[in-house]
Amino acid sequence: MRWRAVDGWTQRATEAKSRSQAKAFAAELELEEHTARRARLRQTAGLVPVQDDLPGSFGALCRWWLVERCPEPSRDIEERRLRKHVLAAPIAALPLARVRSSDLENLLADLERKGAAAGSVNKLRAILHAVFNRARRAGRWVAKIRSPPRSLARYPGGST
Repeated sequence: MRWRAVDGWTQRATEAKSRSQAKAFAAELELEEHTARRARLRQTAGLVPVQDDLPGSFGALCRWWLVERCPEPSRDIEERRLRKHVLAAPIAALPLARVRSSDLENLLADLERKGAAAGSVNKLRAILHAVFNRARRAGRWVAKIRSPPRSLARYPGGST
């Protein structure tokens, strides 16, 4: 496949099964290159980054938090928790620029539907909040994201 990179055209072999699949891969790579170029331009111009400039995936952000910001005593348990519920889920591959609070809410709702304990869901919610909060402080996340609201279905009468 071949795509336009920052320094000109780039090509490499791919495991695509068809020409159209290779073109789709190339289009994604070109889009990533465009996003990286735009982010560098905004940075050199002294402009504030926007969410569309964010590189990487949601899974990569979670792994960054584990290595760089997670407290050492709780790193093992948080790594297992994130690996089980986030890194193994399709949301981990989602480009960071496309992560929305609704994606996180859906992840937590799926866990509830699958029978996860309320405490487990709430702990994961707190960890995800910490991931985004620390990433925002480190300049790896620019959008403000609220913790997904707790489901009111657990509470009779809809009150907390």
